[in-house]
Amino acid sequence: MNNEELILTTIKKVYAIREAAERRTAERLGTPLLGYVLVAIGGTALTKDQQKDIAAFVTASCNTGEKLTVMEKISEFKTKSGVRKPQIVWLSYVGLVGPMVLAIVSEAALFLTGRIKDDPIALGLAVGLVFLALVVGIVLYSYLSYDPEFRRNALEHEVWKAINRECVRKVKHGGIKAQKQLPPALENRPVAPVAPNARAPQGRRKL
Repeated sequence: MNNEELILTTIKKVYAIREAAERRTAERLGTPLLGYVLVAIGGTALTKDQQKDIAAFVTASCNTGEKLTVMEKISEFKTKSGVRKPQIVWLSYVGLVGPMVLAIVSEAALFLTGRIKDDPIALGLAVGLVFLALVVGIVLYSYLSYDPEFRRNALEHEVWKAINRECVRKVKHGGIKAQKQLPPALENRPVAPVAPNARAPQGRRKL
């Protein structure tokens, strides 16, 4: 496998892992009511099985020092490229924090008026308002943060990062050790057959 084939095989591997992650995302989105929340909680981090798969792929593909160097340089370039977040993803952070801020402002107003101390109903309302703000914030963040193209690019970026980490780890541990081979003069020299009844040479007898 030359360098071009190595690059092509690596890209196919990245796409395969990304497609598997997208299928898992589609299954989570199919969950009623909680689909987007499950996707948001899951994030774009790779599973342990995917990380093991990447480590095995790097070990099998980079069986020489040259291939390991090529893989490291390509994955480093892909990692540094980064992923641009769309505006809807930035807006999701506002959706997560906004309801909680409104709840805190409302509780501060109740506290300043003294209603929380004197009215148990107001105290219960304040606690319920915080819980409601938390739920609303999570739901808004889950819906707004889901952008198919951004998530696809983010997953691909995570795969390249995992490949680069594995390459760096192998380089730090000495890279790929080449197998020792015999010199050509000894490797190609024919071996003389040994006679079955041949005796070992004996020393000269003393008179």
